[in-house]
Amino acid sequence: MAKSAAALGLLLVLYIVTSAYLGAVTTEPQARATGFGAAPVKTSVGSDRAQMSLKTPREAVLAAGAPSGDPTVAITTNGPVVSATVDGTTYTLPVTFNWAAGSQHTVSVLNTTSAATDTRYMFFGWTGYAASASAHLSFVVTGDGQLTANYRKQLFDTFEFESADGVSVIPSSVTLLGPSGPVSVPVRGRVWLDANSNYSLVGVIWSNITVGPAVQSYTTLVTKDLTTTYKIPLTIYRDTIKVTDIFGLPFRGASVTITGANGSQTSHLTDGRGVVSVELPLGTYSADVLYFGVRVSSRDNSLGSHNVDVSLPLNYPTILALTVSLGTYGDYLVRRGMKRRQQDAEPFLVQEAS
Repeated sequence: MAKSAAALGLLLVLYIVTSAYLGAVTTEPQARATGFGAAPVKTSVGSDRAQMSLKTPREAVLAAGAPSGDPTVAITTNGPVVSATVDGTTYTLPVTFNWAAGSQHTVSVLNTTSAATDTRYMFFGWTGYAASASAHLSFVVTGDGQLTANYRKQLFDTFEFESADGVSVIPSSVTLLGPSGPVSVPVRGRVWLDANSNYSLVGVIWSNITVGPAVQSYTTLVTKDLTTTYKIPLTIYRDTIKVTDIFGLPFRGASVTITGANGSQTSHLTDGRGVVSVELPLGTYSADVLYFGVRVSSRDNSLGSHNVDVSLPLNYPTILALTVSLGTYGDYLVRRGMKRRQQDAEPFLVQEAS
């Protein structure tokens, strides 16, 4: 009985050892077939026995793909397609980098990008990871973050100006006040303005005097998302002066000198209707009319357009009579002069005859 028990115990030990060996042999090929290495063994020593644990294949994959720990910095833009130069290399935004903490880097973008001939995007600052109004930025990595290049859409708008009566005028200076400060409009009238923004017409100079919009709604402009032409009427009015005689008949060729509210003067000759028409800024003005030595002055203190009739104390019959009289008197003076010269010469003629 004792021998049988010993033999049975020996067989049991052999079975356990054989099973353990066969299990180890078949487990490793299965792990390699799925793309994993042999499962590592972790051993810890206790007070009275050794403990063994196996790291599963899934845990091995997670360990291999774990991040290195370097901060992630994303560089983006709110504009269209924008290229940025990062540490000397050009990239199209957005782009993401993993940089070591404490490392220093530089990034720069263009101040202007043009999507079309009448549309562009203007850079106005970096925000996010670092803030700067300069297109060229240098910064030190301290952690994860995002750096954004901000652009503002601008349109090439056109301004046209006219008098309150619809006559085209060209101011010498036009100033708008917008989100980024004052903007000067060139004489040709085309200027870049921020899209979908408010602008105020703060200064228009024409003929050396400041004028404003004739319609109050043009004091503030709201730009659109497309290129626009703005036609603005100004407080410039057409003034008409008609020169007539005492019978209401027009005088052609009368000289009219007009002095505007700003002190500037301009001179014109009346046309066949006896009329002179000029554009003048809002305010008072005076006119001096001169014809055949007769001068008449007129002054108008009303606002807006002026239509003034100036009557000279002359008429064509009077002028004709005056002309005839002057001609007759001139002929008389000529004859008198000739007779006097003849009388002065007579003594000399008598002496020669003797």
